Amino acid sequence: MIIDLDEIINAVEFVSASHVFDNEAYINRKSGDIIYIGDLIDEPAPSDLNEAGKYLQIPTKRALDLGKRLALDFTALNMPDKSGYILSVFSRSGAYERFKTLLDNRGQTDNWYAYENNKIKVAVIDWCKANSINYT
Repeated sequence: MIIDLDEIINAVEFVSASHVFDNEAYINRKSGDIIYIGDLIDEPAPSDLNEAGKYLQIPTKRALDLGKRLALDFTALNMPDKSGYILSVFSRSGAYERFKTLLDNRGQTDNWYAYENNKIKVAVIDWCKANSINYT
């Protein structure tokens, strides 16, 4: 079984929106199909979803350590003068909104998305390797 890496990345994005929606995604280890489960998905979950070893749950960005740490690392690399500020921002609610405002004000938004996309890709590749998932 070989799965398109972009499909896995899309599934990570889908499950990472679970703070708004109750989203989950799984890879069928035999077929390579990705099963989506969530509030906006009309299809029911497969009846064999809990069958041991048949499905692998797709991780969230947070589970891949792509949350706060990623924003702090980006800031240290690209706006080191704001590292202390961003560290304090992430100790309160609404952190991503303030982080994105800073990115806009500093003209770093495109750089952030390129950095984030690259780090997501690397993390998903590492996750695939750790779980013996072949990808293209």
